Amino acid sequence: MNALEELRNESYTKLLINKEKKTRWHDARLKGNKEFEGKKKVLVYNSRLKLFLGKLHTRWSGPLTIKHVYPYGVIELWRKDGSSFKVNGHRVTKYEKDILNEELIDE
Repeated sequence: MNALEELRNESYTKLLINKEKKTRWHDARLKGNKEFEGKKKVLVYNSRLKLFLGKLHTRWSGPLTIKHVYPYGVIELWRKDGSSFKVNGHRVTKYEKDILNEELIDE
């Protein structure tokens, strides 16, 4: 009975250690990609419902320029025509020319 209890305790501690490692890995990847600065190029996720969207059609719009970063994740963006709008920071990702060679839909 004691051997069974020792195996159970050992597996529980291994589970906790593994969970902590996964949490650290996830947090490190999550926090590193969401720090934005003014006058940088970004892409915005277009979440509007579109029926019969093509299989390989991208839902990212842009590139747009950051005008101002507000506290609590709000970002104000400039369009090419000079107008601006505010968007939640979770819908924005950094624009990298090397990765995205395809044409994107402008709003």
